[in-house]
Amino acid sequence: MKRRFKLVIMLAVAFFALACGTVQAHAASTDSIEKVLPTGTYTLDVGYYSDEDATQSSTAMNSFWDTSAQLVVNSSNQAKLVFTQKSMMSVMTSATFNGHSLVEKSEGSTGTWSVNLSPQEAIKLINGDTYLSNITYNSGTYKGNHDFYVKINSGVPDTIDQPGEYALAVEYNKYEETALDGDSGEASMIQENSIWSDNITYQLKGDGTAELTLTQQSMMDYMTNLSFDGVQMDKHVNTSDATSGTWTATIPAATVKKISNGNKIVANMTYTVASINFTHTVDAVVVINSKSLVKADSLVTVAEAEAATNTDSTDSSSTDSSSTDSSSTDSSSTDSSSTDSSSTGSSSTGSSSTGSSSASSSSEVETSVANVEYHQADAEGKDLNELSMIQTDGIWSDAIKIQKNSNGTATVTITQNKMMNYMTKVTFNGVEMTKNVTSANATSGTWTGVLSKEKAADLKVGNKILIGVSYTIPNLFTHNVQALAVIKSITEGTDEATTSDSAKTTTTTKDIEDVTAPTLAVAADVSSSSASADSPAKQSSKSTLPQTGEANYSYASILGVLALITAIGLGGTLLSVGRFRK
Repeated sequence: MKRRFKLVIMLAVAFFALACGTVQAHAASTDSIEKVLPTGTYTLDVGYYSDEDATQSSTAMNSFWDTSAQLVVNSSNQAKLVFTQKSMMSVMTSATFNGHSLVEKSEGSTGTWSVNLSPQEAIKLINGDTYLSNITYNSGTYKGNHDFYVKINSGVPDTIDQPGEYALAVEYNKYEETALDGDSGEASMIQENSIWSDNITYQLKGDGTAELTLTQQSMMDYMTNLSFDGVQMDKHVNTSDATSGTWTATIPAATVKKISNGNKIVANMTYTVASINFTHTVDAVVVINSKSLVKADSLVTVAEAEAATNTDSTDSSSTDSSSTDSSSTDSSSTDSSSTDSSSTGSSSTGSSSTGSSSASSSSEVETSVANVEYHQADAEGKDLNELSMIQTDGIWSDAIKIQKNSNGTATVTITQNKMMNYMTKVTFNGVEMTKNVTSANATSGTWTGVLSKEKAADLKVGNKILIGVSYTIPNLFTHNVQALAVIKSITEGTDEATTSDSAKTTTTTKDIEDVTAPTLAVAADVSSSSASADSPAKQSSKSTLPQTGEANYSYASILGVLALITAIGLGGTLLSVGRFRK
């Protein structure tokens, strides 16, 4: 027993040292810097397919929609994606792209479908990827919907670092023409005499260019010219001391892309000694040892709302519907042909907005709040009737905001109060949610997701919605867990910020839509959900890592000790994370 105890202590100490080292290393890493799309207007080459692998072309969609789409990224790095419809616009009632409802602007049989994306959503547009989409149509007796895939062939620009202020730790080596990268490996006189500061700063702008500043600490009065990666810099002499000053330049995006750990950039300088009529030009190699984000410009987390408009006054019944895709059916069979988006592939989870009816005639947005309780779930999604650490540790708010959209879909928003920087992925009812944070290191934020019309119908009192969570401790591990959001009550016409505790407990059931819930999205034991939802969940007393059900796991106590010691060493920040079940 003593030997086993000593072994546990040794492992704990080793784990503690490893945790501290990896956390410190991660703090200096550039991996945590968020990416965005640069500002500008881009033309995307797209194709429309019937399958996710983009092997079977969709005849209908290629005849309806243009194969060129427009992507506009504004100064805040928000993006607007616009598809052009070249025919049959008058019979279309709604459309979605990758889980986003598109806004219609029609001009008779032609028009556009567009969506605004936050910076975090915009970077999910990747050349070569496919995205699940859907259209609904209504032409007399022909009503239905059609799933298809949009493949972006090309046109999306490369991402850039999040705009903001950056600092580079550098050193200056002699340039050698015969060297592969020009670096002789020997310190230059600039380095040896500390003529230039070993810290270079730059302000990265939304278009990918940057304002770079290099500080000269001595011999400024002899320096007449300086260029950085071929870009001419401007000289700024200190008024109080002519021997020092700064050099500044606006460097292009191509140069900014070269700025990364370990890269080398050539600087060319000219200095003159007037008293002896001597001028010399020499190159130096700027070796970038590290790059760090000093202060990030704030990023919006929610796309700017765009009101739906439809200027088409054409009688849809007079439009020829014979050119619609062969999947068109009469209204009696439309619902059965709807494709559950949860079975269409991981790259586009929960992204279709299906159903045979046209978009809601009401343009008024309805909001409500679901008061929930988070329970642990087993591998099959069944309720263990024990509170999840999400609930006990107050990680998520127990008030989930619901916004019913005009086309029958619903936007769900979950507020996370802490540990947001460790969460990497959340799914709600099979739909992957979007992470909304002010920076990569933010400990709080929100998760948003758009539920299809069918999945929105699951938002009823007594139902249990399956939630998937992925979290990562940098350089240590990544873990996936499941939980159930048990809907206790729904309050209409309010939001989380204004809902009082009393209001949450004295609410009226709000049925989004009377449609049978998909069995995949709602817990398998939903038939008994009403009884269990009204009874308080049992608080787990097991001393294991939560949410795996491995109560008798032989290493549970050791892992608990390791997690506890690590948490103490890290100031308690990882204490809650250590309680996740492995």
